[in-house]
Amino acid sequence: MSDAPIAAPKAETATRKTDRVVESIKQTTETAVNKIAEDVKTAQEQARGGFQKVSEFARGYVDVQREAIETVAQAGKIYGEGLQSLAKHAAEVSRVQFEDGVAHVRALTGVKSITDLLHLQAEFARKTASRALAEGSTMVESYLKVANEAIAPMTARAREAAEKVKHAA
Repeated sequence: MSDAPIAAPKAETATRKTDRVVESIKQTTETAVNKIAEDVKTAQEQARGGFQKVSEFARGYVDVQREAIETVAQAGKIYGEGLQSLAKHAAEVSRVQFEDGVAHVRALTGVKSITDLLHLQAEFARKTASRALAEGSTMVESYLKVANEAIAPMTARAREAAEKVKHAA
């Protein structure tokens, strides 16, 4: 029994050491868990920020594409309406030329001399050539006007984009 008093302090010392080791493991585990939780939270915030940036970029890209499509559609509409107007004008010019041709043929039926015929033909040729030059010039001017009006939305859009880039830099 002489071993019993000695064994009790040794057992008590071992228990204390075990308690200290257990407490140390608990603290280390708690510290590790807290650190992992912080790291996970940081990673989540970084991922959220990255997703927000990607979303903003995607929205911006979609907006740019939508605006580009709207601009091209607007330019196409202007161009189509302009061509329609030019076609109406060309049809009107053709109608007038046809009526003048019919009137000329009628006038030819009443000619009594070669001199009158030559004079009538020369006058008709002069009027026809003069009208062709005038209408050709008018058609070119009208077409250039339509082209400029049709390209205006795209030019304005390009200027806006350049300003955005200028201010972003």
